[in-house]
Amino acid sequence: GGGSTNKSGLSTGAIAGIAVAVIVVVGGLVGFLCWWFICRGKA
Repeated sequence: GGGSTNKSGLSTGAIAGIAVAVIVVVGGLVGFLCWWFICRGKA
């Protein structure tokens, strides 16, 4: 590591990590909501 800073602000690893985290969170949230509404609807 060094003290140099890039104009982009985020490294490729950081962008990839954030992208994966967002996909996992959104995917899990959508899946949970679908299951929740289906469960409530049938109940």
